[in-house]
Amino acid sequence: MKDKILLKENLVSFGNSLIEQYRLIAPVKSNGFSLYKPVGNASEICLDYLRPLKSAKEIFFPQNETLFFFNKKTQKIAEPAYDKKPTILFGAVACDLAGIAAQDRLFSAGAYLDSYYLKRRRNSILIGMACPEPGEMCFCGFFGIDRFASDIADLFFTPFSDKYYIKVNTEAGARLVESLPDAAAADAKTVERLRCENAEPKWDIPPLDELARMLAEGFEADVWDEIAQKCIGCAACTFVCPTCHCFDITDEAKGEIGRRVRTWDGCMFPKFTLHASGHNPRTKGGQRMRQRILHKFSYFKDNQGVVSCTGCGRCAEICPVNVDIREVLKQLGEACERKS
Repeated sequence: MKDKILLKENLVSFGNSLIEQYRLIAPVKSNGFSLYKPVGNASEICLDYLRPLKSAKEIFFPQNETLFFFNKKTQKIAEPAYDKKPTILFGAVACDLAGIAAQDRLFSAGAYLDSYYLKRRRNSILIGMACPEPGEMCFCGFFGIDRFASDIADLFFTPFSDKYYIKVNTEAGARLVESLPDAAAADAKTVERLRCENAEPKWDIPPLDELARMLAEGFEADVWDEIAQKCIGCAACTFVCPTCHCFDITDEAKGEIGRRVRTWDGCMFPKFTLHASGHNPRTKGGQRMRQRILHKFSYFKDNQGVVSCTGCGRCAEICPVNVDIREVLKQLGEACERKS
């Protein structure tokens, strides 16, 4: 499969050609920031922002989703109408693609597959977009994420000068760009030069291999209460996160007809672990903060083989009281050093 070139002036016409056959979702300007949204015309696509405010996870794992309808009298169920038109996600940055890869692992693991997630995911094509420069809150390179590539993207665009270099990774992607001109060796060298010129900065965070030890040793540490002092339990961090996947399921009914609904939930909510008995095993903010961090950097890694953080920095950016996950990891490291 040969890599391709698309002139920037032809991006709108390329996008509109996709809309003819696919449901196209891309970054769109919205109230001073951007969001991943369906577009009716490719002229709506906005690539001016570093990344959308929210991650791409809700494309395949919606914030609110009707799983099925039911009749209380007959006990019969019916699934909601499903749009079978394939989806193309265009312009997804590397941290969001890494988030989708983590969700893929979760929802397709074990004996019970999540058919609702997989139905959407298997009917999709991913087109990534490189980030030439990391933002102030970004630290994806800490996790080894390459801002100029992605293993799960069918196509990956890198912008430079007046064109996009398109890395073709799959046959599905190749079919979308087969009419475009082939990339030259000089174009590939330009991408590599950009990668070298925009090397990742150094972060004052304990290395990942040390984090596992620190988390194990620091389970009962006082530092969790110190870290959580500012947290107000709003869970905004979990809602913008590319990998957070907790949800609640409720039944709603009016008369004989009802529906079962899946809705995002968050471990930072004080009532997240409230039992029907009235007992809550995590009444303190420090306990909830510990669960969030351990899940991301310990439990998910043990169960799925990767950490559940992509370094997108959205959680720190949106937090109303400026809790920065990088500072949390740094504090944890310092606390473990003092203890030793």
